[in-house]
Amino acid sequence: MSSPPTQAPDVATGDDVVKILTWNIKKGEQLDAACDVIAEQDPDVVLWQEMQPGDLEKVTARLGMDGYPAAAPLAARFVADGMLPGASRNDNAILLKSGGPFVKVQAYDHGWAPWHPPANITVRLRASGGSDAESSGILGLVSAHLCYYSAAVREIEADWFSTLAKPGMLTIIGMDRNGYLVGEGPDWDKLQLYPGFDRAHWHNRTLRSDDGDRYADDRTDEGMNELGFVDPCHYARDVLGHPKAVGITAGYAVKGHGGPHAIDGVYGSAALAPLTVRAGVLDTPRLRHISDHLPTEWCLSRSGLWQTMTSQ
Repeated sequence: MSSPPTQAPDVATGDDVVKILTWNIKKGEQLDAACDVIAEQDPDVVLWQEMQPGDLEKVTARLGMDGYPAAAPLAARFVADGMLPGASRNDNAILLKSGGPFVKVQAYDHGWAPWHPPANITVRLRASGGSDAESSGILGLVSAHLCYYSAAVREIEADWFSTLAKPGMLTIIGMDRNGYLVGEGPDWDKLQLYPGFDRAHWHNRTLRSDDGDRYADDRTDEGMNELGFVDPCHYARDVLGHPKAVGITAGYAVKGHGGPHAIDGVYGSAALAPLTVRAGVLDTPRLRHISDHLPTEWCLSRSGLWQTMTSQ
């Protein structure tokens, strides 16, 4: 991983914290239960993957949040019945707490994306203490779900993140990578010896080397590190001393898929890392029952974020 900044903020609590939650909620199958969890967590931002058509209005009404969906996929745009055969509407969306700390500036259409278009908006931060002031700088928010079946498509999708890493930009990206952290993929040679090994999944999650062998696809995480993005869970573990901040997020629900791994995650511009109050994967039996992916939270100092967003 790239080396994160080493300066940590004073611990912030209460009104001086903004909370980001990213979660792939499996096809919205347990929508009410997922919304119960989100309501309990009370985040300011939700970066949601696998939002189903028609569910966004239900979710925003239930949670008191404003919803910003991703563009419809290409397969849904020019077809009379709404979809091409075999296409998927596991959409991405971003939710902002109504009247909360963030104000939407602009939403972006990424309908060019080859699989699930990312949801992408920019926001300003409201000043705390009842002031009407807003930050002069903006923060980009992204909810992304990379292609499950092709490392080549994932590479195209992940290359787009470079447009959000330009000097002076502030960005938070929550995603289902459908890939691994650098160096943390499964032992595929060992797994192939077991009955029930899923060869299709192995093909989906690997790359072919020059000598013909296949190895775990960790290029997205590698690329994010190269671009200077920081994983706040690793920052919380390595800098803040929170040993349980880094955890598995998927792979616990299906046998033959290589076992539990950190498949989902959140990244932020390096300037945001020192604002981390806490970050980590939320992992309970209840959450594992709701979805085949676990949510990740990132709590940042609001006062620190204000300073950062007014000094851009």
